[in-house]
Amino acid sequence: MNHKSETYNVIVIGGGTAGANAARAAVDSGAQRVGLIRNPVMSNTCVRQGCMPSKAALAHAAKGLSLGAALDHKRHIIQEFEEDLDKSLEEESFHVIWGRASFIDENSVQVETARGRLVLTARRFVIATGARGFIPPIEGLRELQGPLCFTSDDFMGPDSVLDHLPAKLLILGAGPIGLEAATFFSRLGCEVIVIEMLDRILPFMDPEFCELRLRAAREPDAFTIQTGCTMKALEKKNGSLCAIVESKENGGKTFSAEAVMVATGRKPDFEGLKIERAGLSLEKGKIPHDKRTLATKNPSIFLAGDATGHDQILHIAARMGRIAGTNAASAKAAVSMDYAAVDMAIVFEEHPSAAIGMSEEKARKAGVKVITAARDLSDVGRGLTDEVKFGRIKLVVDEATGQVIGGQMLGPSASEVIHALSPVISMGGTTNDMVKATWYHPTYSELWHTLANDICQSDSTLCPGT
Repeated sequence: MNHKSETYNVIVIGGGTAGANAARAAVDSGAQRVGLIRNPVMSNTCVRQGCMPSKAALAHAAKGLSLGAALDHKRHIIQEFEEDLDKSLEEESFHVIWGRASFIDENSVQVETARGRLVLTARRFVIATGARGFIPPIEGLRELQGPLCFTSDDFMGPDSVLDHLPAKLLILGAGPIGLEAATFFSRLGCEVIVIEMLDRILPFMDPEFCELRLRAAREPDAFTIQTGCTMKALEKKNGSLCAIVESKENGGKTFSAEAVMVATGRKPDFEGLKIERAGLSLEKGKIPHDKRTLATKNPSIFLAGDATGHDQILHIAARMGRIAGTNAASAKAAVSMDYAAVDMAIVFEEHPSAAIGMSEEKARKAGVKVITAARDLSDVGRGLTDEVKFGRIKLVVDEATGQVIGGQMLGPSASEVIHALSPVISMGGTTNDMVKATWYHPTYSELWHTLANDICQSDSTLCPGT
């Protein structure tokens, strides 16, 4: 049945992390009536296909359990988190509308719900519809379907396309998704080859970390990482898949496998939204917008989260949601994103890596004079007890002020250890502050103290900036 039109001050399209934060921020900023349109089949990437199910599957694979057991555990985690998320949203002060939205014009949308069509109008909108796995236009690739060809959404979502473990798997892309998937499948006993177009991996870290990680990939029991390679075509041959790959160093290569996973990134998902009716258009698959205010060329519409097409990480999506929601609640763009304040990246793979703030490479390119200190984990106390073969930690400090502006780590517990620097950087802490703090031995976290002390002794007596 058809419903009469309802009016809101702000409507948020998308019920994931960015959308929920946008709706909450709009309410907190004084919007009297806020609605959030939540698509039942496209709710929250982190809960449904990303962060939580992938970590659950990785944990089970590390225990040596089967593919079926890992996927069952993952499905249980998804169900549990979705139920908790749905319950928490219903307790919010904004109105949740379940359905699929599409624009009618610049001021209204129609929503297909289980009970019929609903027409909603609003002064301003926030689009936070998330993203989906992108399959590049490689010859033969898009013609394949799961389980021969799949994305992370296809096997980490509630209904996995995999019914058995491939004996050999090609993974296209060595970003966080590709490396985490490679870890998962290799732990289960699958032979994995990762193909990366760029010459380096871990681009958010200094080159030495990339080199160390690639050395680890050459170990006998490790999954393979091939950099500087471009897949040109994929075809079925003699019961298996044959990938034709162009290598910058060695010319053409051919890889065979039972299946291929595509991890070449995610693109904003605007399917069915009919953004052209709202005066918006796509450029290279994205809606043009101001990266700081998140405003589009339609002053009544803002973007947030993975729908922006950049910085597709949960904590940044949450901050984007708050910025977009606050701006949508006002008559003008009142606040803006500070990306430096949320500059953190973590890869949860066989050799975990993490970075916060500025790398040495990035700082020097920006003209910042820095002092750095680094240690190999194989040469420090906790690294020796754990027999760490491949690991490194590095601190980046502003030479003039002594302020800590960045840090990087590759090795055990990197995803946890990196957080020790978050309050230091956000509060303008210095190496002098870090030297005075208490650190427990033997831990990996105490290495931040070790590195700070190394820098303080670089001029024999004083910490820089004191």
